[in-house]
Amino acid sequence: MTFDPSRIFQTLDRHGVDYLTIGAWAVIAHGYVRATADIDFVARLDAQNMVRLATALSELNARLRGIDA
Repeated sequence: MTFDPSRIFQTLDRHGVDYLTIGAWAVIAHGYVRATADIDFVARLDAQNMVRLATALSELNARLRGIDA
């Protein structure tokens, strides 16, 4: 699957995930050119938002890394 930032942001937004973009994509949003192949964000940690995030990530076929199942 190709890296598609637009699809990622659209999916998070469509599912109503409360998140904040950080890192290179936040810099890009402010008009600066950055080469990156990932998106960094933080999500609000309440239970309802975590359910929405999990649903969005499942739709994106995201894989968790660095945490135990």
